[in-house]
Amino acid sequence: MKTSKSGLSALKVAKWLCGLLLIILPFQIGDLIHNPDIFTEGKFMVSDVFKLHFQDILICLTILFLGIAGWKKQWDFKISNQLLGVGKWLFIVLVMMLFINTFHHATITLMALRYALLFTFFYIVGSKLYEKEQIIKFLLIGLLFQFAIGLYQLLFQDSLGLRLLGEPYISSNNMGLASLQVMGYKIIRPYGTLAHANILAGFFLVGFILSRDFIQKNSVSILYKIGCFVMIIGVFMTFSRQAILALIAVLLVDILSAKKRNLWHWILAFIVIVPGILLISGRYYFEVFNDAAMPEAFSERILFIKSAFFMIWDNFFIGIGGGNFVNELQNYVSLKLAPWQLQPVHNVFLLWMVEYGAIFGSFIIFLWIRLIKAALYRLKNMCSFSFNVVLGLTIIMFFDHYLITNYEGQLLLFLILGLTTHVLNNDAFPAKNS
Repeated sequence: MKTSKSGLSALKVAKWLCGLLLIILPFQIGDLIHNPDIFTEGKFMVSDVFKLHFQDILICLTILFLGIAGWKKQWDFKISNQLLGVGKWLFIVLVMMLFINTFHHATITLMALRYALLFTFFYIVGSKLYEKEQIIKFLLIGLLFQFAIGLYQLLFQDSLGLRLLGEPYISSNNMGLASLQVMGYKIIRPYGTLAHANILAGFFLVGFILSRDFIQKNSVSILYKIGCFVMIIGVFMTFSRQAILALIAVLLVDILSAKKRNLWHWILAFIVIVPGILLISGRYYFEVFNDAAMPEAFSERILFIKSAFFMIWDNFFIGIGGGNFVNELQNYVSLKLAPWQLQPVHNVFLLWMVEYGAIFGSFIIFLWIRLIKAALYRLKNMCSFSFNVVLGLTIIMFFDHYLITNYEGQLLLFLILGLTTHVLNNDAFPAKNS
């Protein structure tokens, strides 16, 4: 890659735009263009509707200025083997998803645009416009803002009024918000400016893994260590059991794979694992045995899983189409569901098979398993970052769906794919040497 010697250049503008994109990555700025006409029938669901997000605009502007920089010989658009290895398979998967969706949608134009923007974002991250350490810095800035917003929401049980940034209306009277009951008191979980508390927890989890990896490999200031600790608090304050479970698993892997276990390993493990287990089991106790709402929510999860298997059986080869689970759900459930109950099955692997058919869904799962095996190989070679982040996302994918149904979740998934291109290329999806 070539850079300009001095002054303002297209490459510098592209890097500024990319930096801003990484900072606002966890924000939900998506009311610029609203078009609900992707589906010709079915029930309205926010996750099924295309919106032009502010992040989309920044992605387009970044690639535009990179194109100008390439034209002026400031940037080399040659795709490296590292990026090509995962890029070709990711491109094939997106094209196949688009092809399958042609059997279910009146138009696929907007869905194709969404896939193109996500793939462009993957290229921007994987092309090393910024090194991983710089990406971590920008992402942490945005997550620290999210932590402040979430902490306010938790303490005051109210929203800050940041509607432009995507903050939902937080109120105990608002039906359908994620909450927990403790000794008869209803506590609204913090959302930040995202669509759900679990999504906020997922971002904090990834922020912790990235910052911890950076701290382990570099001599950093106290601010980075504080940021890492804040990410841990952020995961806990969302009361997200899946994120806490993933956090515990990541720390256990770190301890077991470390050549030398110092006092810092054990202190960090103690302040995370013990409270984590207590919080998961404590929340389960208070909600299951002291509140009737939790068994109902648990039975809903089981009902959705059963419905998913029936959908797979009825649509074995081409599935029901991307984003159509919610539209089809009521047809497989005898009870009339409330609007906030209409949501995808909380398992990404099962959702892939439902929406894209058992054959292609199994192929996507096969590719993800290859990724896990590649990351495990790197773990054996004392490179824990790739395995930790893939392990964390895998655990989340077993218990939630937002990594493929929510826009910010999709950005988070493609960010990780872009950051781990070297592992994907060398060990899971090899590309031919040029």
